[in-house]
Amino acid sequence: MSKIWGDRLTLKSFSTDDTYQVGTSFLLANGHLGYRGTLSEDKKDQMVALNLCGVYDQYENKWRESINLYNPLYIEIRYHDQVLTPRNASLKHELALSLLKAELNRHTDFDAGTIISRRFVSISDDQVLGEFFSFRAKKTDQYEVTFGVDKEVYEINGPHLETVSCAAKTDHHLLIIESIMKTKECKQIIKMRTIYTCSHEISSADVINNDVFIGVKTLFELKQNEVMKVDIMSRIIISSDNDFPSKENLNESYKQHIREFEALFKRSRILLDGTKEAQFAIDFCVYSLLILGSKTRTTSIPARGLSGQVYKGAVFWDTEIFMLPFFLLNNLDIARNLLIYRYDGLEGALKKSKRFGYDGAFYAWESQENGFEACSLYNVTDAKTGQPIRTYFADKQIHISADVLYGFLSYYQATKDLDFLKRYCFRIFIEVYKFYRSYSTFDVITGQYHFNDVIGPDEYHERVNDNAFTNYLIYFTLRELLGIFDTGDNNSCFAAEKEITPVMIRSFLESIYLPKPNQDGIIEQFAGYFLLEAVTPEVLKTRMETQNEYWGKKASLTKVIKQADVVTLLALFKDQFSSKIKQANYEYYLPYTEHGSSLSSSMYALLAADIGKSDDSYRLWLKSAQIDLRGTSKMFAGGIFIGGSHPAAAGGGILTLLHGYSGLVAKDGKYSFSNNLPQEIKKLSFRIKTAKKNRLIKIS
Repeated sequence: MSKIWGDRLTLKSFSTDDTYQVGTSFLLANGHLGYRGTLSEDKKDQMVALNLCGVYDQYENKWRESINLYNPLYIEIRYHDQVLTPRNASLKHELALSLLKAELNRHTDFDAGTIISRRFVSISDDQVLGEFFSFRAKKTDQYEVTFGVDKEVYEINGPHLETVSCAAKTDHHLLIIESIMKTKECKQIIKMRTIYTCSHEISSADVINNDVFIGVKTLFELKQNEVMKVDIMSRIIISSDNDFPSKENLNESYKQHIREFEALFKRSRILLDGTKEAQFAIDFCVYSLLILGSKTRTTSIPARGLSGQVYKGAVFWDTEIFMLPFFLLNNLDIARNLLIYRYDGLEGALKKSKRFGYDGAFYAWESQENGFEACSLYNVTDAKTGQPIRTYFADKQIHISADVLYGFLSYYQATKDLDFLKRYCFRIFIEVYKFYRSYSTFDVITGQYHFNDVIGPDEYHERVNDNAFTNYLIYFTLRELLGIFDTGDNNSCFAAEKEITPVMIRSFLESIYLPKPNQDGIIEQFAGYFLLEAVTPEVLKTRMETQNEYWGKKASLTKVIKQADVVTLLALFKDQFSSKIKQANYEYYLPYTEHGSSLSSSMYALLAADIGKSDDSYRLWLKSAQIDLRGTSKMFAGGIFIGGSHPAAAGGGILTLLHGYSGLVAKDGKYSFSNNLPQEIKKLSFRIKTAKKNRLIKIS
C-alpha cells in the first residue's frame, strides 16, 4: 500500500480497498484530538473521523463509545458536476505523512486541475487542527467550491451529538463558523470555531446551514494556472477548557507545532545501524506514540489510539504494559498523567468491584472516564447467526488491577520518585490487595490461595483456574510495592493505615499458589491446559465455518492460544526465571500461538532476544513494529469491526529494541544494559531523560 522515503510514509496510488488502512496509517493526533488520514472531500462513508479523547456517550442501548466530532476540514471541488476526487478519476495521487513534522501532505492531479494540501493537528496547542488547501486550475472555466463543517459524522454506535447552535458569518475572504454540539447521554457541551480564509472573494457565496452541513458553496471563474486557496484553522473547546482566545493565527500555530514536534521526535528517536526498512519501522513506532501522549491532560491512551471508536475508545492494560515504558524513558510528564488517570479511576474500580461482589478495587477492563467499565458482558457476536455471545472479559480478567500496579512500579523503578508513589499509588495498592484477597479461594489442605474462574492474556480460554500470568503478576507487583511502602518506621505509608497491615499482606502473598515448571521446564498456562487437544492454529483455522467466526468457541477445547500468555510473564519478569525455563516455554507455546492480538508478537520478540533466538526475535519484532504500515491485522473479530491503529504494538516494538536488544533494565532510578543485538542491527542509539538530573543521556 505504501512506500518509504526518508522520514515520510508515502502512498503513490489510490484504491477504495485501502479506505480503512489509509485512514489509520496516515493518522494525525496530539493526545487530545485525532484526525484520520482521509481526503478533504471525503465523507462519513470513507470513515472521516475527528476523534476526541476522554469524552464518551451512549446512544439508546448501544455500546458506549468515544466521540467523533463534526468535520471542520471539508472541502469539495466540482468541475462540470463531477467531484474532483481520485475515487472518480485522477492522473496522479500521492499522500505523504512526515514523521518528523507530524503533518500530512496531499498532491492529486486531475485533468481539470491539481489539489495540494498540508494538514496538521497541533502538538503545541491541543485544541487546534488546521489545513492549507490549494487548487490550481488547468483550464479557464467555472469551478464549484464548497467548504465548511460536515455534520454527518461517521460513528459505530451513534448518533452521539446534537446541534445546540450553528452559525456562519462571511466577510469578503473570510468565513467563520461557530458550532456548539452536545452529547446525548451526559449533555457534555463541545464548542468548535473554524476560520476559513479564502484567496478569492466569498461574501456573495451561498451560505448553507442545514442538518448535515454548514458552510458556503460558490462558483469561481478561474483562469488557467490560477490558484484558489483556503486556509482552515479549527479550535475545539470542551467544558473543562478555557474559552476561545481573542486572537488566532494559523501560520503561527503551524510553525509552533512544527518546532515542537521536530524537537520532540528528534529527542525521542531511536537510531539503529541496520536496514532502511527497520529504521523506518521504529521511526513509525515512535511517531505513533508521540502523537498520543498528553502533557496537560490526565486522560490515557485508548487501545486503538485516536483513530476512531473501535473498542469504544476505551483504555486497556495496553497502556501500562506496552506504552508507558516508552514515555518513562523520554517524557515523564506524559508518563505521570497516564498513571494519574488510573488514580482518578479508583472510584470507578471500587464501584466495579462492589458490583461483582468483591472488596477493594477491580479496575475496568475497558476503562472510560473516571474508571467506568465499558466492557459488555456480550462483547462479540456470532458471525453466523448474528446473536451476541456471552464473554467474560469484564468480570474475569482480574489481572487488570495488577497491570495498573505494574505501571506504578515501572515508574518507580525508572525514577525512584517515592513522593509520587505515596500520593498516587498507595491507596490503589491497598484497595487492589483487598480485591485480590476477596477474589481468592483458600485451600485449607494445602494452605494456599488460588485465583479461580479467571481469564489471562489468552482470551480464547475463559473461566480457567490459576492462570500462571495472573497469579505471578499479582504476587510480584504486590510484593515489590509492599517492600517500597513498608519502611518499618513512622514515615511508613502504613503508619496511618488502620485496616491493613504489612504483616497481613505478606502472609497473603507467601500463600499464593504459583504454578511451578514441570519436569520439562514448562509452566502450565492454567490448571488443565496440558490435557487439551494439541492442534496448531493452522489446523484450527480449517474448522472455522465462517470467515469472521470468533475463535474462542473452538479454541477453548484446544491448546491454541490467542496471544502470548506465559511468554508475557517470562518477558516482563525475565530476572525471576532461568534461561532454561524461558527457552523451554518459548519453544513449547510458540506453535500454539495464533497471534490473534497485536500485543502478542512483541512479547515473543522480547523473550526471544533474551534467550538468544535473534532470528525469531527480529522477525517477530518487525511484525509488531510494522503492523500499521502493512495493514495485516485483523479487521473483524466475532462479527465486530476491530480495525484502527495499534499503539500497543508500536510500544511493543520499542520495548523489544530497548529492553530486549539493548538489555535495558531500570532499577531504583538507575539503568543497566547488555548487548542482545540481532545480526541485522549493528548498533543502537537512543536517549534517556532522567528524573533526578532532568537531562538527556545518549546511550550507544
